[in-house]
Amino acid sequence: MPSDRGVNRRLSWVITVLLLTPLVILAYSGRFVRYAADDFSTAEVAGRMNAVEAMFHWYTSWSGRFSFSFTMTLLERFGASTVQVLPAFFITAWISSLAWGLSPLWDRAAAGARGTALQAAIVIVHCAVFSVRELEQVFLWQTGMVTYVAPLVLLPVAVRLATDGREGPARNLAMIGAAILVFIAGGFSETYAAAQVVLCSALLGVSLLRRTTALPSKVWGVLLASATVSLLLIAAAPGNRVRSSLLAPGPALPELVMMTTLYTAKLIARFVVSSWAQVVVALLFALVMAESTRVCMRVAEVRRRHIAGGVALTLLLVAACVAPSAYGLSGPPPGRALIIPYAALLFCVLLAGFIGACTTGAGRPSARGRAKSVLVGGLLLVAAGSCWFESTVGLSRLAGLETYANAWDQRDRLLAGSDREDVTIRWMRSPFGLEEVGPDPDHWVNRAVANYYGLRTVMATPLVGDSGPPEP
Repeated sequence: MPSDRGVNRRLSWVITVLLLTPLVILAYSGRFVRYAADDFSTAEVAGRMNAVEAMFHWYTSWSGRFSFSFTMTLLERFGASTVQVLPAFFITAWISSLAWGLSPLWDRAAAGARGTALQAAIVIVHCAVFSVRELEQVFLWQTGMVTYVAPLVLLPVAVRLATDGREGPARNLAMIGAAILVFIAGGFSETYAAAQVVLCSALLGVSLLRRTTALPSKVWGVLLASATVSLLLIAAAPGNRVRSSLLAPGPALPELVMMTTLYTAKLIARFVVSSWAQVVVALLFALVMAESTRVCMRVAEVRRRHIAGGVALTLLLVAACVAPSAYGLSGPPPGRALIIPYAALLFCVLLAGFIGACTTGAGRPSARGRAKSVLVGGLLLVAAGSCWFESTVGLSRLAGLETYANAWDQRDRLLAGSDREDVTIRWMRSPFGLEEVGPDPDHWVNRAVANYYGLRTVMATPLVGDSGPPEP
């Protein structure tokens, strides 16, 4: 008769498959993804410039996100159909990088430890993805994927390289590789770049205080320098002045601090209220899987000051994600940018669950099987509910996406084959919550689409019965 521990391990894989199911549906939705909004602008520039030229073009005329501009140009060299594989690519890449980055946390000799890092990665990605309300703008829009998801894919790899236990030249090569990845990751988004500087600063501070070989200050000092240079390059971009000229002036420092504090509190409250199911899944998973993690081996070193430090770091990371929008937009970050602070919050929930399980004894192998079975049963119940809800929403989304993709393809053939310089098309409602071609030929989306197809003007008018674009 199988032991409780063996049954629980098998159930944990059932839970993992349940959580993976809506991610597979989301990846499949990519076949209906098409260019939208900003994609047309970057694609038009990519058609007449190479990746380096395009990067400098956007750096001097619009945005300092140098890694974003470079990557977008490379992707668009392969054509518009590339966007259809990006959701599956980014979901797979994020899970893979997290699994590799988290694997040192688990004791390979512990029972059931094999594959637990992969399970943890799937839990984090599932919870982070489905905690964001503007999901379509993060994973079904090329600009959103490259801006906000790409750096999250690189982060676990950089951390794993930075904590590489080898000595000699191999250690130096790993450190250089980590520094390069940190620099590149910071160039995708000022939201991520600011949070990355805070994270590297905290890790450097810990290494200086503890003076352990596991956290060498030299490595974290190099990574902090790389992250800082990346953030400064974004902040110093001449294109920022062009962009800010269209927005309200940034607030003064005292007002910025107040706004950042307020928006940070609201963001955390929104996360707890709207993403409670994801928080429960992450917490229960941590309690169930703690027995195979190395955290339990060092639980005696966990003190109240460490927990307080972890909470403070989490708050600083969220504040760092909020500050760029508070300054640049005089408001909270857009919903699609929340995946970065939400991922940080969920990772902290997961880690807190591991530590909590170890400090109470629930995560040790000696814990009673009945208590562990209750936790596994609770996790199975919540995971099944999350799978059913997110999968139902994802499947219901497919019909609307397919309709939009067919209409987009018809419009694409019309505009690409037009022998006129001024073209009027039917207005389409974006399923991603993004701006579409409207009745004003001078609107930035109209201009971007017209430039992409080599036309003078493009405008859209609704047919009878259509609600049409919103009034400006």
